Amino acid sequence: MSKNTVSFDQLSTLLDATTNGMDEAFEFRWLRETGPVEREILVQTSLKENIIRVTFPFQDVDGRGRIWLKRVYRKIDKKDVLKLLEITRFLSTNLECPIRMGKHTESDISQFVTMEQILNLTHTTEIYKIN
Repeated sequence: MSKNTVSFDQLSTLLDATTNGMDEAFEFRWLRETGPVEREILVQTSLKENIIRVTFPFQDVDGRGRIWLKRVYRKIDKKDVLKLLEITRFLSTNLECPIRMGKHTESDISQFVTMEQILNLTHTTEIYKIN
């Protein structure tokens, strides 16, 4: 595992809190693989299932973190996608890992932002300039 890591505290500052305990919010999960985890950040979406998520190497050589949002009461929108991209860019910078898209991500996210815009992000402030 790289010397570059992120802490749970750093990640939690990027997650939106629920306002009343019943609202949907971004959620963090920690997973352990049976073998080493790829040194990459994977962005996946399913607008059919109304889910967006980012998976990344976390702590141990076989550990993965996942931040995801599944909407039940409304559709995933551009604000959700931009928040996921902010988290993804933070992880990519701090872990020095490339960003890779899941097979359906391009068509799902492209409703809000182009794949070229995502892969060419060099700083989190650029996310907010995306129209």
